[in-house]
Amino acid sequence: MALTVNDRLGGQGSATSFDGALSVTELSKGFLAGKSYRAYKAFTANTQLRVVATKPFLLTFQSMYCDAGQATAVITAGSTLGGSWTALPTKFPVNGVVSPAPTPTLAVEEGGTITSGTERERLRAASGAGVGIVNTVISPRLLPAGTYSIALTVTGTTAAIYTIEYTELETVPV
Repeated sequence: MALTVNDRLGGQGSATSFDGALSVTELSKGFLAGKSYRAYKAFTANTQLRVVATKPFLLTFQSMYCDAGQATAVITAGSTLGGSWTALPTKFPVNGVVSPAPTPTLAVEEGGTITSGTERERLRAASGAGVGIVNTVISPRLLPAGTYSIALTVTGTTAAIYTIEYTELETVPV
């Protein structure tokens, strides 16, 4: 069964509703322009990520898969960040045929430290009896430019993967 763009957005609105048309239009424009990306981080220990967006973006997908142990992702805004950060090497354009590829305006980085901040979302995943569990959020969110932090914490011996997909926006529809 093939998924339509609206299915990929989690069925949020239809193409005839304002919200649905907005999401489908922005997602389509960003995808075709090569501005939709997927980034993931495989982790076995507590890990910090930060997202630095110089422009608004459409967060379309998040998931955390755990094939051993338990993991939690806490996404915050307004956190105090410290230490050094490096670009996440596992960030890829969703549409890899656009040439030349546009220069990304959103950075996904790992390392550093995170303290405080306002919690925006929380995802949990755990495995049990040899079965991996995934926690997925498919609900588009239009987020303003800014810095967001993601604290990935583990319990026990854990092997997990945290994934996000997003589209960089040129303008913010009103």
